[in-house]
Amino acid sequence: MLKPRDAVRYLKEYHPPLGGRHGLRLDFNENTVGCSPRVLQRLQSLTGEELARYPEREPAEKIVAAHLVIDPAEVILANGTDEAIHLICETYLEPEHEAIVAVPTFAMYEIYAGATGARVVSVQADSSFRFSTEAILAQINSQTRLIAIANPNNPTGALASAVV
Repeated sequence: MLKPRDAVRYLKEYHPPLGGRHGLRLDFNENTVGCSPRVLQRLQSLTGEELARYPEREPAEKIVAAHLVIDPAEVILANGTDEAIHLICETYLEPEHEAIVAVPTFAMYEIYAGATGARVVSVQADSSFRFSTEAILAQINSQTRLIAIANPNNPTGALASAVV
């Protein structure tokens, strides 16, 4: 059985997107309109110390949970999407499990799932990059613990239908 610390040998080499490109870079998931004046104003009011540390999560998670009328234990605020994906994979995946990933998609799903030692099952989009609900459903088995679907997908922009 593959142990998590050994999984690194089996991961595909990661090549991040190239920087220094000009023009619109949608694959970087960049904001194309900039932040609001309120955000700029708030950033200008922060001290160097406030900018140098991450705030505690729990107080903000309680506020979000109250707004959504859910239990605070159901909320996690992460320092970016990569961290959220990493935490989900580490929480729910063991080497005997499987993660289903609709591809092509954001590379970190496969990287973090594979790092746990879990088997990553890639489900390829069709030639038009359409998401196949049927193909995903056909891969689910008793070892499946995670199904990663970016909606809209990155980098294709394809949508997964809410109707099955």
